[in-house]
Amino acid sequence: MAYTGTGGENCPIHSQTLTLYVGDDGNFEQTFCCYGYDVDCARCGSYLLFNAAYHKEISKQGGMASRAAAGRV
Repeated sequence: MAYTGTGGENCPIHSQTLTLYVGDDGNFEQTFCCYGYDVDCARCGSYLLFNAAYHKEISKQGGMASRAAAGRV
């Protein structure tokens, strides 16, 4: 819940991702989330969210979340 909030108020997807899809009339439309409008943020299982949360936690600890930084290239 710390990374999403109950209504998406903490979600990094909203601030870092442009959530577009092509609507019925052929024009781009922006949705509430990349999973659409009818989403339950408290139950989010988005890889994008988990990956952003992981990188945020690693950077808080002063580390780098990459194979190159870990010497596993």
